[in-house]
Amino acid sequence: MNTTYTIIRNVSSNYASFFIALIIAFFLSPFIIHSLGNTAYGLWVLVGSICGYFGILNLGFPTTIIKYISHHHALGEYSKINEIINTMLLFFSFIGVVVVLVAAAFAPFAHNLFNVQPDYISKLKILILLLGVNVAISFPLNVFDAVFRGLQRFDIANSIRIILSILRAGAIVLFLRAGGGLIALASITLVMAALECVIKAMVCKRVFPHQKISLRLANIKLLKELLGFSLYMFIIGISVQISFMSDSIVIGIFLTAEAITFFAIGANLVFYLRQFISQISSVITPIASSFGAQKDSDRMKRLLFTGTRYCFMAVLPISIIYLILGEKFISLWIGPEYGPASSQVLIILTWSYIIFLSQFVAGSIFTGLGKVKLLAFLHLGAALSNILISILLMNKYGIIGVAFGTAIPLLIQGTFILPIYACRTLKVSILRYFLESYLPPLISAIPFIIAVLSVRHFITINSLAVFIIYAATLMLIYIIFEFIFGIEQEHKKQILKKLRLNVR
Repeated sequence: MNTTYTIIRNVSSNYASFFIALIIAFFLSPFIIHSLGNTAYGLWVLVGSICGYFGILNLGFPTTIIKYISHHHALGEYSKINEIINTMLLFFSFIGVVVVLVAAAFAPFAHNLFNVQPDYISKLKILILLLGVNVAISFPLNVFDAVFRGLQRFDIANSIRIILSILRAGAIVLFLRAGGGLIALASITLVMAALECVIKAMVCKRVFPHQKISLRLANIKLLKELLGFSLYMFIIGISVQISFMSDSIVIGIFLTAEAITFFAIGANLVFYLRQFISQISSVITPIASSFGAQKDSDRMKRLLFTGTRYCFMAVLPISIIYLILGEKFISLWIGPEYGPASSQVLIILTWSYIIFLSQFVAGSIFTGLGKVKLLAFLHLGAALSNILISILLMNKYGIIGVAFGTAIPLLIQGTFILPIYACRTLKVSILRYFLESYLPPLISAIPFIIAVLSVRHFITINSLAVFIIYAATLMLIYIIFEFIFGIEQEHKKQILKKLRLNVR
């Protein structure tokens, strides 16, 4: 199948899933916050962060599965794929049992670690148990999800996720309006995770007709082979968990659950931006793995330049709106009392992410090529620095200090270390890399930046609907200029040709 078509199909389906999830979160987040209250919502975020750490027990295998399945599929080695599927299903089933046992053991003592009000202690225990089971279910789900992605059928996995996301949102609104609280929210999350696992297991057989589920196909020797690669993916995974989930836990230990809410509003907006960019970069790993299997270095270099350019192009407009209009948006979206503090968190984190997120493509290429050792230790260093700086700055600056703790390591890693490593690995000039990948989108964004500044200083926005209208108009300006000056000529011609055919 044509590589460009595959990328477009997978990225498009990723964005369909992402935007629907974003729209749901956009309307659902303020509803949940106001339904639960600041303390209960802060507790929800806190427990989600704690249980998120259970996810490190996947030991980096999901990405490893994607890499090896795409590699063996490119070579037509279907029996190897079946060995991978069955070996990992057996392994992850065991890990799921471990997670449930750990959650059950931790739940009775969790309230001693955090500043939890007495009224919420029993809810905290139940919440940890329910979300622990939810994480346990996610492990076998990882296997089927990785098969879809390894075979480059992101569209099917995303279609299932979209349907279940809509069902989950509807159930949350229904139960919270009926008086349900934290336990209802966790129960709905658990049921939907189980349903997703069952559906993907059934559909996976249609996508990969050669699939055979049998414990006899599980191979301990293969598990050891996969572990050699996944160890570094595990280090990356645990580092990411620390970087993006430790903030809420640090705040919960040293400050209050209520403070988590103000931090989480700004941090979640940056998380959505991160997810937005990962929709592009996530399709790169199986493609890079295929190129690596075929030893096609020229296409790999082109993949780095083009992928980074379009990732940066996608990062810029949202980042600029966050930086210039972030406080206004949060005040209109959640409430004016949240705007000042949450927007400061948003601005600090956004500055660190502008370049860092565009490096996701380089990271995906390293993963596809199996060159992840240095990458793993870079992420680990950034994660440990995050915790250290956050604790040092938090006593004086509160949640703003925690935001700086996250931002500083990411800024150094994304702006300097990763670009140099990418260029040395693929043997390309770093000057050429920046000129081709970053300069065209940046120059094309100048009219957009001027327009956003004009809106901030000369226009009064009093409602969320008006903000959305202006934001959509500004985005249209950005798209026009990026299309004219930012997109590569070859791709521009392909788009125009496609548009002409559709008009006819």
